[in-house]
Amino acid sequence: ASLEVSDIEPKIIKTGNISHKRDIVDINDAIKAYIALAKNTPEIGEYLVCSGSSIALSEILGFMTSASTKEIIHITEKDRGFGEAIDRYYSHQHLTAATGWTPETPAQKSAIDVLEFKRRELQGDKVR
Repeated sequence: ASLEVSDIEPKIIKTGNISHKRDIVDINDAIKAYIALAKNTPEIGEYLVCSGSSIALSEILGFMTSASTKEIIHITEKDRGFGEAIDRYYSHQHLTAATGWTPETPAQKSAIDVLEFKRRELQGDKVR
């Protein structure tokens, strides 16, 4: 979002390796999970608030740059953050069994919502 309003040309994002996959859950889904836990008072234990699947960080960046109002160039700097691409995801099975909660928001919508939030913030809108 800050690149969209910037006078800098060309608009470039430099990262290290972002092929790593991570379990990403939307903040609104996470809040619903914590509310469900508080209301249902399940047994003491470990309840993972997660999506149950993974997505490459490069895909998240791709969602945002595709939704951008400007052309954004992504440059991967080979000397930053390289190594084995790791796939990390978890299971919300225990949480779902205890509360009925499941994640609802796809990663693409979540990424674009973050972009929209930052746009409003940069425009001086009061964000909630």
